Amino acid sequence: MRKQRLMLMAVMALMCAGLEAFGKEAIVGSGSGAGDTASSAVEWVDLGLPSGLLWASCNLGASKPEEYGDYYAWGETKPRIQDRSWDAYRHANGDKNRLTKYCNDAAHGNNGFTDRLLTLQSVDDAATQQLGNGARMPTWAEWQELWDNTDAIWTMQNGVNGYKFIGRNGKSIFLPAAGYPIGPWSKWAGTKGYYWSASLYEESHPSVAWLFEFDEDSVYDVALERIGVRSVRPVRSARSGNVQPTKTTTTTNSSSSKAPSQNYTSSYTNQTRSGTTTTHSSVSTKQTVPKWKRWPYYYISPVFGLSASYAERALHVSGGDLDQPIDVDYFVDEEAMRGFRIGIDIFPSESWDMGLFGIHTGLFYEMYFCSWDSVPSNDYYDRYFEGSLSVPLDLTFTIPFGKHSGLQLYGGLVADVTLFNQLYFSKDSFSEPNKNLFGTNYLKRFNLAYEYGVTLHLKGVMLHASLQTGLTRHPTFEGYATSVNKFTVGLSRVF
Repeated sequence: MRKQRLMLMAVMALMCAGLEAFGKEAIVGSGSGAGDTASSAVEWVDLGLPSGLLWASCNLGASKPEEYGDYYAWGETKPRIQDRSWDAYRHANGDKNRLTKYCNDAAHGNNGFTDRLLTLQSVDDAATQQLGNGARMPTWAEWQELWDNTDAIWTMQNGVNGYKFIGRNGKSIFLPAAGYPIGPWSKWAGTKGYYWSASLYEESHPSVAWLFEFDEDSVYDVALERIGVRSVRPVRSARSGNVQPTKTTTTTNSSSSKAPSQNYTSSYTNQTRSGTTTTHSSVSTKQTVPKWKRWPYYYISPVFGLSASYAERALHVSGGDLDQPIDVDYFVDEEAMRGFRIGIDIFPSESWDMGLFGIHTGLFYEMYFCSWDSVPSNDYYDRYFEGSLSVPLDLTFTIPFGKHSGLQLYGGLVADVTLFNQLYFSKDSFSEPNKNLFGTNYLKRFNLAYEYGVTLHLKGVMLHASLQTGLTRHPTFEGYATSVNKFTVGLSRVF
C-alpha cells in the first residue's frame, strides 16, 4: 500500500514539474527577454500627441507588437513570473506599512520614513534600466494623454487580442491583452491588459500606484498594489539623450469627457487593489473585427475548481462462454456499485492560447459502496467498501455562450489506483479491512480507461457528466476477462 502511494506522489510531482516548466516558457519566453533589446533597436512611434511623446511599438521584453513581453512589479527592474510579497519587495521592509521609498505618508513609512517621491526615478524604472537612452515608463498623465488623443479599437493582431491606439496622424500602436502571471500560468491572457504607469497613487495608501487596465468593453484607471507584476510599455521624448520622468500630480480623471468616475475595489491572488477608477467605455462602432470572427478567443476558461459528483462503477465481464459482455456488481447480480467522487479540477491550458480547445486534469478521491440483503454463496459478507484515487487527462472543446459560459465537450484518458477495500461480516458485526482481494479473479489495483463527457459552464459553476470505458483487461479464469466502467454526474465550483 505504501509503495503505491509513494509511486503516485512521485508521478504527480513529475507532472507538476513538467507543467511548471511549460508554463514558465510560455510566459517568460513570450518576448525577447529582459535586457537584450537596446533602446536604439526599439521602434518608436510618433502618434502626433500634443507632448510629442514617442511610444514603443512593443512591450518591454517583446520583439513584436503582439508579444506579451515580460512582467514587472512597480519600482523593480527585473522581470518576474508571479506577484511579489511584501517581504521580498525591493522598496519595503517586509510590510506595506514599512515602505522604504516612494512614501508620502509617515504612517506607512519604515520608522516614519517619507521622501515625497511621486514618480519613479530612473534607477527604479524597468524601461530605463532595460533599454537606457531615454526610455522610461509613462506617467499616469501620459496614459491619459494617449487615451484623450487617439482612437482606441479592440481588435486582433496576428491572433492576439488587444487595443489598437490610432493617432490623429494615422500612426498606431498595439497593446496586447497580456493578462498577468500567476506562477506558471498567465491569468486573463487574451482577455485583459494591465500596464504600469510611473506614477504613485498619491490620494490613497502609498503602497499603490496607477495602472492602465482594459478589456474588450472598457478601459479603467486602477490603483493597484505595487507588488503586483504587470506589463510595461516604454515611452521616450522625441529629443535625444536621457530624459527623466516629469513629476506629475495625478488626480481622479472626472473631468474627462469620455467617462465618469466610480469607486473600484477587487481582489486578486490574495491581494487587494483599491482606489478610484475612471471607466472609459469603448464605442461599439469602433469595433473593427466582428465578435463572431473573434469567438475562438472570446471564451475565458477557469483555472481550477472544486468538484463533487455521484458515481457508479461496474465490472465489465467478457470472454468465456458469454455471447455478449455484461456489466455486473463485484459480488452480486446488480449493474454497478454506487458512490461519490470529490476532488480538484485543474485547467492548465487557460494561458496557452489554445482558443476553444483546452486541457483538463485534476486529482479525485472516489468511494464506492456495495451491499445486499441475502448472503451470497456460503459466506457472510453483506457489505463492501472501496476507495481509490483517479487522475484524468482530457482534451476539451468549448462552444461559448459568453466570456464565462459555454458548452464543453471533452474526452481523454483516466488512470485510477484502488487504495483500500473492506468487507463487513453480518454474522458477528466484525469488519475485516484490507482483505486481500487484489490479484484474484476480479479486482485489480490499477485501471486505465478512456472517458468522454459534456460540461455546461455557467459563470462560476460547471455541471458535468461523463462515461468511462475500461481499457485495462484483467484475465481471470476459464477465458473470462474483466475491466472497469464508470459513470459520473456532478458539479464544480470553478475559479
